[in-house]
Amino acid sequence: MLGAATAAGQFLGFSVGNANGSLITVSHLLFADDTLFSGGKVTLIKSILSSLPTYFLSLLPIPVKVAKRMEELQRNFLWNGIGDDCKLHLVNWSKVCSPVKNGGLGIRYLRRFNSALLAKWLWRYGEENDALWRRVIGAKYGNDWGGWFTKSVSGAYGVCLWKYIRSGWLNFSKFLRYDVGDGTRVKFWVDVWCGDSPLKEVFPDLYNISRTRDASVSEVMCYANGRIFWNLQFRRFVNDQESHSLDSCMDLIYSTKVRGVGSDKLCWKLASRRGEWVLSLPSPPPPPTATPFPWKMIWQSKVPPRVAFFSWTAALGKILTIDNLRKRHFVVLEWCYMCKRCGESIDHLLLHCPITYEMWSMVFCLFGICWVMPQRVVDLLDCWACNFRCHHNIVI
Repeated sequence: MLGAATAAGQFLGFSVGNANGSLITVSHLLFADDTLFSGGKVTLIKSILSSLPTYFLSLLPIPVKVAKRMEELQRNFLWNGIGDDCKLHLVNWSKVCSPVKNGGLGIRYLRRFNSALLAKWLWRYGEENDALWRRVIGAKYGNDWGGWFTKSVSGAYGVCLWKYIRSGWLNFSKFLRYDVGDGTRVKFWVDVWCGDSPLKEVFPDLYNISRTRDASVSEVMCYANGRIFWNLQFRRFVNDQESHSLDSCMDLIYSTKVRGVGSDKLCWKLASRRGEWVLSLPSPPPPPTATPFPWKMIWQSKVPPRVAFFSWTAALGKILTIDNLRKRHFVVLEWCYMCKRCGESIDHLLLHCPITYEMWSMVFCLFGICWVMPQRVVDLLDCWACNFRCHHNIVI
């Protein structure tokens, strides 16, 4: 297609030369290999296909069918390109959308991305108390206790947008904690303000005998002479077992920094990273393997994108060798094309085939390296990453 467009004069390219008049014509076809194939497609998906619907995803819930269709377009573009040819999808889409450090490409799940953008309105509702849109929403649906979110929306007409956003508060609140000021908007036993869990879950025996289970922090906190005291009231005297829980509870409360004055604030459950504070969201853990995925060696090396993409598929064991073709129910002979022996796998083809091994030996001899090939491709990339970690300028 690009060749036909260039022949028709639609892509003229440009010329580069020096003062002597020697010119070199640079065609757009020179960039197509890295832009429209392999690794370049990942960049186009992240920068264009995944970013185009961002504005609408931040305002409206995306239907399931629409999300599946858009992800289907991304999958087909990644593996099939812009032509009509139907090619095999080498890697499962869930693996493609997993983080890069877990062996994926870091492409966004549209429905998860949509939920994150809509959850931002819940955060803004608790923070922007004087914003006009917040006052309109609060006047229409009413505020729940504390004013951090609205009451549950149960109407049938004219409420679908905020009803969908409000329905995500239960899951969204799991990632929040409260910075206590005067304590008038934070519940002592129910909300997360001291530690990582509500006090009623940490000390259920004390919560069961508490006289004021729904009390706010301000009702339990006493602020005098610049010091904070805590007055916990129970329906009866605590027994020996409960006294240990009471001691632990008081130690935890007094170890928590409380300002005592000012307004209460909403905070993320934080995780430290390079001196900054970021939201800590749960992500599916990578499958337990003996070797971590060498993503830095693959994606941070000074190689063309298509080479990095091929290394990624090889490290995952997904390139179309004979064994992978047979897993996809192709009827093919199980033999290596180069050495004419039985059993063509990724590790055999790229590492242990006699012809391949001769090529590796020649390269190692040129650089004066003595090396023993590991069993798998991913092990080779991992040991290279460890060996060259302190030599960032090595180019092979």
